[in-house]
Amino acid sequence: MPRSRRLAVMDAVECVPIFSVSPESVTPIMAGGDRAITRSVEGAEDADSRVPWASPMSTLRPPEPASKPPMDTCEGPLMTERQSPVDIPPTAPIHRDGLELRLGVIPLVLGHNPTAIQVDNTGEAGVIIGDERYELAQLQIHCPSEHTFGGVHAALELQLVHQSPDGGLAVIGVMFIEGMDNPTLGSILDAAVGREHPAALDLDALVPRDRAHVAYDGSLTTPPYAEGVRWRVLVRPSTVSAAQLETLRTVHDSNARAVQPMGERSFHP
Repeated sequence: MPRSRRLAVMDAVECVPIFSVSPESVTPIMAGGDRAITRSVEGAEDADSRVPWASPMSTLRPPEPASKPPMDTCEGPLMTERQSPVDIPPTAPIHRDGLELRLGVIPLVLGHNPTAIQVDNTGEAGVIIGDERYELAQLQIHCPSEHTFGGVHAALELQLVHQSPDGGLAVIGVMFIEGMDNPTLGSILDAAVGREHPAALDLDALVPRDRAHVAYDGSLTTPPYAEGVRWRVLVRPSTVSAAQLETLRTVHDSNARAVQPMGERSFHP
């Protein structure tokens, strides 16, 4: 493919993309074993452990009736067929529009979450999907990634959990692969282990500028596993250093929910 159709790496933090993209499909280019994914993005302008879960989504209002029976563990039986996370195959369509992230700087305030590092949003960040606005409620970090790409996990996954005024949910997934040190992610890790850290978090420095993404409908990955969640998984990752991963694993290790079946769902064309 001509060089003009290749998306250049934006900066050192964004490092390498996840996918090689054609207008019709996503082709994986694997490297780095099972702890990293290194793939290149081309032509995207033509086009998404087994641990018990007890995470209170305290900053969210339930979009579904509270009587919905929860699943007890990651490995428990599915109540429906629209759960998350899922595996993203090479054929998943890539989108470059319909997603407007409004990030900026928010206070670095850790939320209470026994199974994941969580940052609660008390700022003005949000996202517009189509013509619907969602406000950022919280960030969560899962190690390794909850979503997989052709069966391969990224080193970690940052999830930006949003909620609309009527209770609808949307989550943006950002993958991180092992590579260069990420100072912004490092600020969160410093806060999590009680080290000195900045009072504010620059979300624009945490999320890749390239918004190419895969879209599908799923659920929260923590209780109450509420469905009707609009998932947008960015295909260009950021990086995290080996030392930062070791710090993260001292707080939460293998806190990814098991991949769930797609069932009769499909990725948004």
